[in-house]
Amino acid sequence: MEQDFLSLIRTFLSTTEYADIEIPIFKLVFTENIYNYVLQDDPEYAKRIMGDTIYGMYYVTKNYEQQLIIENTDNIVEIMHNLFHEMIHILDFNALAKHKNNYNIRELQDDTFFILWSEFHAEYCSYKYLINCAKESIFPQNVQIEIQRKFASYFNQHIRLEIQYAADFCVRLYGQYIALYDVFEDDVDMYPSQFYINSDFLDIYNYLNKHKTFEKIKDNFEELERIFRRLESNKK
Repeated sequence: MEQDFLSLIRTFLSTTEYADIEIPIFKLVFTENIYNYVLQDDPEYAKRIMGDTIYGMYYVTKNYEQQLIIENTDNIVEIMHNLFHEMIHILDFNALAKHKNNYNIRELQDDTFFILWSEFHAEYCSYKYLINCAKESIFPQNVQIEIQRKFASYFNQHIRLEIQYAADFCVRLYGQYIALYDVFEDDVDMYPSQFYINSDFLDIYNYLNKHKTFEKIKDNFEELERIFRRLESNKK
């Protein structure tokens, strides 16, 4: 079974910028509850995810073993999505480790701004692959409307914004939408209406759209940080 999933991962990666990279050693774990699984290894680390709804996680154990953890579900598409999403996180952070010559992944995972970009990147790559797999049965305009609905619903429910959570939500949704646009650019709008709270979020969208690979972002971290810091500053 594990070999089947690893084969699916390799097929997925062949469509990304990581097609020719050597995949780092990692352990694939399926569990009924990710929080309880992490709790057994590192109670302090588990506090970070307490209360979160998590279906997949890139986790580095106390002994620095890289693990890709997936919560069991009967929904195979959801499993594939989470599997591919977390695999991109593994490769993003290993690319960052090599770029910075710092192989302490746990330390690198404290970089809030890179985490946000990687959330976008993981969602963009996984969503684009799944869209292409089902391209003939997708009505792109309906998907655009659904993504816009999710965006509006989130911000209608969160009148008082916590910037970190809002940014995390937006970069993921922007990853989905930009993937949809890249596959169906003749059928959906590049700039859908009511998809940006303000000009800061539009700047985030534009930045992410121009930085869809690690090679694009690796020498341009400062701009990403400036955008998010401006977002925090304007909220005060």
